[in-house]
Amino acid sequence: MRARDSDEEEREEEEEEDGGGSTDVVRSLLELARSPAPRRPRHQSAAETEWLRRLVARHGCDTAAMARDRRLNPMQQTAADIARRIAKMQQQAD
Repeated sequence: MRARDSDEEEREEEEEEDGGGSTDVVRSLLELARSPAPRRPRHQSAAETEWLRRLVARHGCDTAAMARDRRLNPMQQTAADIARRIAKMQQQAD
Protein backbone atom coordinates (compact mmCIF):
# COMPACT_ATOMS: atom_id res chain seq x y z
CA MET A 1 0.00 0.00 0.00
CA ARG A 2 2.90 2.36 0.70
CA ALA A 3 4.36 1.80 -2.77
CA ARG A 4 1.06 2.69 -4.36
CA ASP A 5 0.86 5.96 -2.41
CA SER A 6 4.37 6.95 -3.45
CA ASP A 7 3.57 6.20 -7.12
CA GLU A 8 0.55 8.48 -6.94
CA GLU A 9 2.64 11.20 -5.33
CA GLU A 10 5.26 10.90 -8.08
CA ARG A 11 2.59 11.24 -10.78
CA GLU A 12 1.15 14.30 -9.06
CA GLU A 13 4.60 15.89 -8.83
CA GLU A 14 5.23 15.22 -12.53
CA GLU A 15 1.91 16.77 -13.48
CA GLU A 16 2.69 19.86 -11.42
CA GLU A 17 6.04 20.23 -13.17
CA ASP A 18 4.42 19.85 -16.62
CA GLY A 19 1.86 22.52 -15.83
CA GLY A 20 -0.83 20.11 -14.69
CA GLY A 21 -0.73 18.15 -17.93
CA SER A 22 -3.05 20.64 -19.62
CA THR A 23 -2.57 22.00 -23.09
CA ASP A 24 -3.17 25.52 -24.33
CA VAL A 25 -6.61 24.48 -25.55
CA VAL A 26 -7.57 23.08 -22.15
CA ARG A 27 -6.28 26.19 -20.39
CA SER A 28 -8.22 28.48 -22.72
CA LEU A 29 -11.39 26.42 -22.24
CA LEU A 30 -10.97 26.54 -18.47
CA GLU A 31 -10.49 30.30 -18.61
CA LEU A 32 -13.59 30.63 -20.79
CA ALA A 33 -15.61 28.49 -18.37
CA ARG A 34 -14.53 30.62 -15.41
CA SER A 35 -15.59 33.90 -16.99
CA PRO A 36 -19.26 34.71 -16.37
CA ALA A 37 -21.54 35.14 -19.34
CA PRO A 38 -23.01 38.62 -19.77
CA ARG A 39 -26.54 38.79 -18.42
CA ARG A 40 -29.28 39.90 -20.75
CA PRO A 41 -31.94 42.12 -19.24
CA ARG A 42 -35.33 40.46 -19.10
CA HIS A 43 -38.17 42.52 -20.55
CA GLN A 44 -41.77 42.12 -19.49
CA SER A 45 -44.14 40.74 -22.07
CA ALA A 46 -47.35 42.49 -23.02
CA ALA A 47 -49.33 39.73 -21.28
CA GLU A 48 -47.37 40.19 -18.04
CA THR A 49 -47.87 43.95 -18.15
CA GLU A 50 -51.61 43.50 -18.70
CA TRP A 51 -51.79 40.99 -15.83
CA LEU A 52 -50.06 43.45 -13.50
CA ARG A 53 -52.35 46.29 -14.59
CA ARG A 54 -55.41 44.16 -13.78
CA LEU A 55 -53.97 43.38 -10.33
CA VAL A 56 -53.26 47.05 -9.65
CA ALA A 57 -56.73 48.06 -10.90
CA ARG A 58 -58.40 45.65 -8.50
CA HIS A 59 -56.13 45.90 -5.42
CA GLY A 60 -54.33 49.24 -5.70
CA CYS A 61 -50.93 48.97 -4.02
CA ASP A 62 -51.85 46.09 -1.67
CA THR A 63 -49.41 43.43 -2.89
CA ALA A 64 -50.43 41.02 -0.11
CA ALA A 65 -54.00 41.00 -1.47
CA MET A 66 -52.63 40.56 -4.99
CA ALA A 67 -50.69 37.51 -3.86
CA ARG A 68 -53.84 35.98 -2.33
CA ASP A 69 -56.07 36.66 -5.37
CA ARG A 70 -56.53 33.21 -6.91
CA ARG A 71 -58.35 34.41 -10.02
CA LEU A 72 -55.93 37.11 -11.13
CA ASN A 73 -52.84 35.40 -9.69
CA PRO A 74 -53.27 31.73 -10.66
CA MET A 75 -49.52 31.04 -10.47
CA GLN A 76 -49.53 32.29 -6.85
CA GLN A 77 -46.68 34.75 -7.22
CA THR A 78 -45.53 36.12 -3.87
CA ALA A 79 -46.22 39.65 -2.71
CA ALA A 80 -42.51 40.52 -2.98
CA ASP A 81 -42.33 39.13 -6.53
CA ILE A 82 -45.41 41.08 -7.59
CA ALA A 83 -44.01 44.26 -6.03
CA ARG A 84 -40.73 43.77 -7.91
CA ARG A 85 -42.58 43.21 -11.19
CA ILE A 86 -44.77 46.28 -10.66
CA ALA A 87 -41.71 48.42 -9.95
CA LYS A 88 -40.08 47.13 -13.13
CA MET A 89 -43.27 47.81 -15.11
CA GLN A 90 -43.38 51.39 -13.82
CA GLN A 91 -39.68 51.85 -14.57
CA GLN A 92 -40.16 50.67 -18.17
CA ALA A 93 -43.11 53.04 -18.57
CA ASP A 94 -40.90 56.03 -17.72
